[in-house]
Amino acid sequence: MNKPMIGSIVLLCALLGVVPAAARDFPEPRELADPWSARAGSLAGGATAYPAVALVPAGYGDIAYHDYTFLSGPHDSFSVRSRAGGVPLIAGPFAVGVYWSSILMVGPVSAGDDPASIALWWMNAVQFEYGVIAALRLPAPFRSVGLEYGRTSQHPLRSGYSEIAADVVRASVWLGNMGRLLRPDGRWRVLTGASVSYLDLYDFWESDLLRPRTRYRLTAPVDITIGLTHAATAAVELFLNARPNLLFLRQEDVQPGTNLNPPVQFELDSELGIRFSGHGRIELGLELYTTRDTEQRRSEPAPLTTVGVVVRVGS
Repeated sequence: MNKPMIGSIVLLCALLGVVPAAARDFPEPRELADPWSARAGSLAGGATAYPAVALVPAGYGDIAYHDYTFLSGPHDSFSVRSRAGGVPLIAGPFAVGVYWSSILMVGPVSAGDDPASIALWWMNAVQFEYGVIAALRLPAPFRSVGLEYGRTSQHPLRSGYSEIAADVVRASVWLGNMGRLLRPDGRWRVLTGASVSYLDLYDFWESDLLRPRTRYRLTAPVDITIGLTHAATAAVELFLNARPNLLFLRQEDVQPGTNLNPPVQFELDSELGIRFSGHGRIELGLELYTTRDTEQRRSEPAPLTTVGVVVRVGS
C-alpha cells in the first residue's frame, strides 16, 4: 500500500473517530498498543537496525462492526468501532505512539422506554479513548518496553446509565515473535506480552464523578497468527487474539452501598477469525467478551457476556 493511500485511510478513520461511539474499555490492537509492533517487518537488520530519526514511519486505522448475534447481553446488541493512530517519531531505539479510538455501543429499548423515532435501537453511551506511548526497543527475545498515558471517557445517552471517566497509566513489556520456535518456516506468529495499568480520575480535571471501580488491571495479551496462503501481494491468515484481564477493585470513592465482591475479578475479550491482507486488510471472525461488571450502572454491578460476529476493514 502506497503512502498516500495509507494516509487517506488513517485520515478517514480519524474523522470517523469524532462521531459518537461506545461503553467499555476496549483493548487496543497491538499496532496501537506497541509502537514497535506497528514498525515490525520494516526493520531489515533486526533489533539493531534503528533509523537515526524517522518522522511518521507507521500509521494504523480500522473500522469494525461487531454484532453480538449468538448470545445477547442486557446492554448491547452491536457496536461500531473506529480507531486511528500510529508512530509520529522514531529516534534510535526510542519510539512514540499515539492513538484515538471511538466505539458506538447500541442496546435494545428497555421495557417502558419511549423510542424517540421509529428506530428500534438506541445508543447507550459515547466513549472516546486516546493516549500517548513511549517505547524502548529491546533485544531478542523481547520486542519493547513501554509507558503509556491514556484516557477513557464514557458519556451515557440514556437514563439509568452511569457516566465514567478514567486516566490510565500503563507499563508494558512485549515479546518478539515466538512462533518460530514452533514453525521455523515463519508461517506461525505468536506475540505475547504483559502490562499493568493504574486507573484513576485525577483531581486536575475538577470532575465530580466517582473514581472508576477498577484500580489496577493486569493483562497478558496473546496474538496467534497462522499463515494459510501467501502470495507476493496478498495473504490469508487464521488469527486468535485474546486479552485476559485481572481487575483489582477499589473499595472507596465508589457509589455508597455498591457490592464489589469479590475484590479481584476476571475479564476476557477475545477474537477468532480469518484475515485477508494485501493492499488493505479485511477480518472476519467471532468475538467473545465476558465481564462481571461493565461499570455502566453506578449503584450495582452490570455483568455482561456477548458472543457474536466481527467484520473489520482497515490497514
